[in-house]
Amino acid sequence: MQLPSRSSAVLRRATLLFTSSISSSLSSSSSSTTSSFVSLLRPSSSLFSLQARHLLSKAIVYSSFGDPLSVLKLEERTIPDTPKDDEVLVEILAAAINHGDLNIIRGHFGSQLRANKPPATAGSEGFGKVLKVGKGVKSFKVDDHVIPSNLFSGTWTTHLLGKEKDFLKFPTLKRRELYPAMFGGPLVADRLLSDFVNLKHGDVIIQNGANGGVGLSIVQLAASRGIKTINIIRNSKKYSDVCERLKSLGGYIIVPEMYLFKHEFRRTIGDLPQPRLALNSVGGPTATEMARVLAPGGTMVTYGGGSLRPVEVPASTLLYKDITLKGFWVPKWIEETSYEQKQQVVNDLGPSLDRMKLFGEAFFLEDHRRAIERFLEMGPSPTQRHARVIFSTRPLTRPGSIL
Repeated sequence: MQLPSRSSAVLRRATLLFTSSISSSLSSSSSSTTSSFVSLLRPSSSLFSLQARHLLSKAIVYSSFGDPLSVLKLEERTIPDTPKDDEVLVEILAAAINHGDLNIIRGHFGSQLRANKPPATAGSEGFGKVLKVGKGVKSFKVDDHVIPSNLFSGTWTTHLLGKEKDFLKFPTLKRRELYPAMFGGPLVADRLLSDFVNLKHGDVIIQNGANGGVGLSIVQLAASRGIKTINIIRNSKKYSDVCERLKSLGGYIIVPEMYLFKHEFRRTIGDLPQPRLALNSVGGPTATEMARVLAPGGTMVTYGGGSLRPVEVPASTLLYKDITLKGFWVPKWIEETSYEQKQQVVNDLGPSLDRMKLFGEAFFLEDHRRAIERFLEMGPSPTQRHARVIFSTRPLTRPGSIL
């Protein structure tokens, strides 16, 4: 524990007074005996060097479950400045807010995740720079960029001290603002495109919620692999702007949700091969229609439920087309995947990330309330959030501005 300078001074004065008292009472004793007592009671240099071996850190914490706008607060604390042999000290440069973070703080996940129980530091996604490594650490060196290897690591902070296996080495990119959104966007998109169907150049996929953070990543990664995307979005006031954005990122066909139920939709996609993969983050009727247009033997993967409506597929679609329905939840994938495999996924994704575009807004930790309010304004589901909200401990860009 760090000793404040005032406490140090008080302790020194008390020690000197006590030493003086004992010296007086032992005036008849030999000088060597008095010297021994004085030496024994002198403040230890190691005790007062504790201040130099700790550093001041800031963190957004919660001591009980509840409304994030009510229970979160910014605290200052000290952490050891010198890692143990198997530890790594990391300065967190930026951390993303996602819906899972807020649900953890609300206490909604219960036993479904091995998340931190309060009191705890909030946050699961982020990236940082290695400040110091323990003597036994082999995977990292000072100034390496890293991201947490597990969710719910408490990334809404300025510093993290953890074991070597608590971090993954991240490739040095030109555009570091992508780092804190790794798990919430590109990694999910990569797993959805890689783990369920063996997609090849020229294949077609269909997705709803295409203007969400994951959807935008899917469009970009698919385009880089020569895969065409049929993208379904809400018919909002910003429909034209969203269409232009998706086209600029490589989206092949973009249609509003209601168009999915018209005969014209089938004609629009009629010249394309039938989709082999459907990616559902919405549920409800759009998921049903996506299943209907899948190729025989196709697969629909659900990774979200933005509409809060069930996924319903007609028996005829299952019987005559033999389609497969699966689910994907990134916290479960991260928890069950080996450290080595996660590191390999990060290594493989590195070259693609520098070509991707992220849309987001940055805030300092001190503005956490305003940042969460902004996040909530974007909507309750990934399908509505076209941008990420990022905590920046150093200014990636002007706080509150679009990245």
